[in-house]
Amino acid sequence: MEFRVLGLLQVVADDGSPVRVSQPLIRATLSVLVARAGRPLSRAELTELIWPQVPSPGAVRTCVYDVRRLVGGERLARDSCGYRLTLATTDRTDLGAFRDAAAAGERALARHRPRAAAELFAEALSAWREPSLRDLPDTAPAQELAAGLTAERRRVRDALIETKLALGCHHELIGLLEAKTAEEPLNERGWIELMLALYRSGRSAEAIRAYECVRDVLMTDTGTEPGPQLRRLRRQIEAGDPALLGPPAQTRRTDYEAAPPLPRLDRAGRATAADIDVSKPNIARMYDYFLGGKDNYAADREAAEKVIAAAPQAPALAHTNRAFMHRAVRHLAETGIRQFIDVGSGLPTQENTHEVARRVAPGSRVVYVDNDPIVLTHSRALLGMDDQTVVIEADMRRPADILEHPRLRGVVDWSKPVGVLLTSVLHLITDEEEPGEIVARFRDGMAPGSHIVISHVSAQDHVASARRGAAVYRQVGATTNTLRERDEILAFFDGFDLVAPGLVPLPDWRPEPAAAAAEARRGEKLPVWYLGGVGRKK
Repeated sequence: MEFRVLGLLQVVADDGSPVRVSQPLIRATLSVLVARAGRPLSRAELTELIWPQVPSPGAVRTCVYDVRRLVGGERLARDSCGYRLTLATTDRTDLGAFRDAAAAGERALARHRPRAAAELFAEALSAWREPSLRDLPDTAPAQELAAGLTAERRRVRDALIETKLALGCHHELIGLLEAKTAEEPLNERGWIELMLALYRSGRSAEAIRAYECVRDVLMTDTGTEPGPQLRRLRRQIEAGDPALLGPPAQTRRTDYEAAPPLPRLDRAGRATAADIDVSKPNIARMYDYFLGGKDNYAADREAAEKVIAAAPQAPALAHTNRAFMHRAVRHLAETGIRQFIDVGSGLPTQENTHEVARRVAPGSRVVYVDNDPIVLTHSRALLGMDDQTVVIEADMRRPADILEHPRLRGVVDWSKPVGVLLTSVLHLITDEEEPGEIVARFRDGMAPGSHIVISHVSAQDHVASARRGAAVYRQVGATTNTLRERDEILAFFDGFDLVAPGLVPLPDWRPEPAAAAAEARRGEKLPVWYLGGVGRKK
């Protein structure tokens, strides 16, 4: 079985099916037992953890009986020391996965492998879900337990931040640092890290605004000015002090240049390293660069930097688009979707579609679709394919090739609801190629209750900057970007009921509390270059 307690309690049976746990008291008891798995709890300790008032002996016996019936008598036993949840060797918990990955990250740091450490710390943090620790009881001992777990999470988060700052991965940390400052607004260290990351990402004005924000927080909540480190950092940023640049981007680029070539796979006609022209920029590799990835080459980085020069928000927008996709996939999985088709999936990175979906619904089936040989090569090599996760080569301009692909049909049952992801791809289709007809063809092949996820470049704000960025893409020969108005994007949802809040700027689509709080503190939003929405087939 699998037990997840770091968000809402979830229990998964050995066959991958969810186990329903509806009674709040049973959810609370099981959450405590999993958090303390392997350690005995006396009757008195269990009572203090679960019940705010002393229960009757019969209530305790009934509760333990119900939990034992749920998890199996062999897992929950009572001995001379008290009650003990003993997991089988095949059982898993998200808390165990979190601690294992965190410990592996510490070992990687000790062996001077910071990149591997950063990946492991990020993997550890991905085990947590919002709202975190929701089913732990509201008793003083249980809240003390929750505080200890939250402290563990923060230590791993801080280790990830420190490691990535040392690696020079500044811009990809901004979202995490915004969440940290929202969660701990009086922690000046978090604000220092955020200001540094913004400054090193070429966003000096935002770094100064972050200082003004923390000053307002401190003056309002404590009546004090920021400390000397914060004040000195502000002066250095205003002066453009080169000493603040820290580990330069060239440190990361040296790592890129030393990276092994793209993997050569098989003899079935799939692209190999020799087939790939790395002297020309590639849209997938440029996007990977915006996300802070390492699967890109000098031509991609040069072209991406030109886009950033024309549109400095490009990396932040790439992260925003990725975060929207994650939230949308989680929503689909929570509403019962168990099969997904990610069209124009791009290069694999952290938190791919199958990982996000399976964290909510183990056993979800995912098909990645792309026509880029680089993407196909990396995806097949790195995603760890199984019989429920496949990569197919097809062009979205010919949707019939996707809908009828034999490998897709081996995974997807079109008679049941499916989630189709068209994130950040439709603006690559020109009007002459009829993107509306492409979406309609997918819609017609989907069963009622299916969902479609769309994000699309727009020019609602900062039109001139958006057009400059699109022009650079065309100039470097990476792709064609078609900016469309809101009504044109909305037309893609014909035949679908828009899921609330509708077609909106990406950060506004069901934002997570930490991200929303960080944006509110920052006092402004990113320019609206991307609109996104989710539709449910009628």
